[in-house]
Order: sequence, then structure tokens, then C-alpha cells
Amino acid sequence: MKPCLDYAIDYVTSHPKTEYQLRIQLLKKGYHEDTIEKTIKYMKSQDFVNDKKYVEMYLDSECVSKGKPFKVVKSGLIKKGVEKKIIKDVCYNMEKKIKNGIIKGIKKSINYHKKNGENGFDIIRKLLEKGYNLEDIKRAL
Repeated sequence: MKPCLDYAIDYVTSHPKTEYQLRIQLLKKGYHEDTIEKTIKYMKSQDFVNDKKYVEMYLDSECVSKGKPFKVVKSGLIKKGVEKKIIKDVCYNMEKKIKNGIIKGIKKSINYHKKNGENGFDIIRKLLEKGYNLEDIKRAL
């Protein structure tokens, strides 16, 4: 288990990873299922791998700071193997921060498109294509 654990710690300390991402990487490296299971169990007990914290950091980075559409960010989390229930629970606790970040992102995008001489309907269409919610767009206007 030691080589697998050493590799796993190196893998998650460079950039946080989900449990699913870690599991896939360890499988690619050829470690046995039992060894992977023990390694992940240990890493979860030591808080090296924590999907809830990962979701909090990811949402804070992508929605709150960067203002990306929630639908797009949620899809990214699901692709990273995070359970929908974890996403839902974290979103419930961060709902206001997420909404405010998304509104800021929409306003920034609107200003960019206005500077390029685009009109209101084209801007709204482009925002919808990016994955923003119409209600959030209305709130930002």
C-alpha cells in the first residue's frame, strides 16, 4: 500500500482532486483494487480527499470569483465524479454567494458585449448560449 499511498499523496497535493479522479488515476497506474480502496479510505480519514470541500472550493473559484454559469460548473463537477447530493448540499449553503458571483459575471459579460457595439437581444442570446439562466440575466440588467 505504501507506493500507492505515496503516489496518491503526491497526486492530490499538487492540485486538489475528487475521490473519483484519484481512483481513476490509481487504476491507470496499475494499482490493485484492494490497495486503491485502502489508500482512498486512509486519505479520506486524513482529509487529503474530501469531495465536499472540493465542491466548496470549486464553486467559490468558478461561480463566485469568475462568475461562470452554475449549469456549466455543475456539469464539470459531475464529470469529475462528484455525487449530485454533495453538490446540492454545498450549493444550498453557498446559494447567496453563488448567485452574487454569477450576477457579477453576467454584468461583466454585458459590459464587454456593449463595448463591442452589440445590442440587447444579441447579448441576452449569447449569455443564454453560455449557459446563464434567464432569471439571473434579468436580475443583472
